[in-house]
Amino acid sequence: QGEREVSFSAFQEYSKSYLSLVHAMNLVTDRFLKAYGSEVSAGRFALDEAQFEEFFDDFLPMAGELKILDPSITDLALKRFRDIDLFTLASDGNGKIDERETTYFMTYASSIGAGTERSAAATLPACPEMGPDPFGTVFVDIGCFESQYFSDVARFWEPFPGLVGFYSSLDDNGKRAAQGQMAAGARRYGNSNQPIGTYDIQGYVGLAHYIESLMFRYDRNRNGSLSVEELLIAYPMFKRLLVQMGNLDPKNDSIAQAVFTYLVKYQKVPKVDAHFIWWYLTRPFWKINASRSAILGLISKLTVPEPLPDSGR
Repeated sequence: QGEREVSFSAFQEYSKSYLSLVHAMNLVTDRFLKAYGSEVSAGRFALDEAQFEEFFDDFLPMAGELKILDPSITDLALKRFRDIDLFTLASDGNGKIDERETTYFMTYASSIGAGTERSAAATLPACPEMGPDPFGTVFVDIGCFESQYFSDVARFWEPFPGLVGFYSSLDDNGKRAAQGQMAAGARRYGNSNQPIGTYDIQGYVGLAHYIESLMFRYDRNRNGSLSVEELLIAYPMFKRLLVQMGNLDPKNDSIAQAVFTYLVKYQKVPKVDAHFIWWYLTRPFWKINASRSAILGLISKLTVPEPLPDSGR
């Protein structure tokens, strides 16, 4: 009741306050889609990437003035479009964002905003300032931030009990690896020594939402990992992106599925070599137990960080 953050737990409880908030966001979504989108069926509207970019072109100057978004971020519209298309509980990866996907993402955006405020307020003041950031807060050293953030994940990831349990089960090497994967998937410049501010913290909080969305949606037996069968259920959502990134034949699902499962299992983009050919040919014997670490790795491989700035921030 009254909380802005979405919680991912085995028991989904909805208060009147929460349902009223979702309804309000749905009304805004309806007007937004009709203003910028196209009618895909009777009374149903959706946006493609170009239409979403048009919205960002209109909205970004004001959002920058209000310190809601940083206009200097490269391809910000395409990044948010990908998030909506892939990482909500209603996403389908078809290259268009519809009413359900957008409404879900708006609730996520509100939750991510609240989680970012909470995380920034607890970590940034504990570290030496390294200059102002575009959101009205400050940049701090990444090492100091990580020592604050990852030393108390139960506090910062309270809405994500599965993620807390996963991280807490890792040894020191595993935790360092997970931190690197999170930085690669969440931060503007990837896993680098660049100072961290509100945008990157927002990335960490958003990434936690996306990981738990995928696990909540596809971990059907709730054992904390995704099997081959569960990954193949998730595959259609990632197919379009895989085809684009790998220049694959969209009609050849067997190749694209082999690429997807190989990427998850071996945590690297496959090459056309003996190992990948062996993987493709041995499909009946595939065995995968993809934990949240594998999902982190998948997201980091699908994320292209910006090039490091020449000097400073």
